Amino acid sequence: MTIMMTTILPASYFIGAESYNTSDLMMMTGISAFSLTLLYGFGQIFRRLIGSIYVSPEKNLVRISHLTFFGNRVEKILPRDNLLLLSDSNANLNDLLLRVSPMDQNELKDSLYICLKYGGILDVEKFANVFGTI
Repeated sequence: MTIMMTTILPASYFIGAESYNTSDLMMMTGISAFSLTLLYGFGQIFRRLIGSIYVSPEKNLVRISHLTFFGNRVEKILPRDNLLLLSDSNANLNDLLLRVSPMDQNELKDSLYICLKYGGILDVEKFANVFGTI
């Protein structure tokens, strides 16, 4: 879709510009701009969602995996002591998204979010060990 909106559509403007009337060109431009804006917006939202959280056997490191804007998987390894506990961040388990952020903001550029409502916790004990109880 991105390739079509950024390459094929402008090329069709130049090829058949004399056969289109102005209202058709404006409508096609508006639809293209709207779809690119939606694509960018949803990409920014979904790149901040945590896919998986792994805890090392020693329970001192946490590996958080999420996606980039282009869909590649990124894993960040953080010390468990550096993660802000959910009990310290005014989190509510009834919220759709819970914010996961390190105490040192240099570790991650943006805060990441975890969805407990539609996701799941496989090991409640490890979750409470890493993020604290709410």
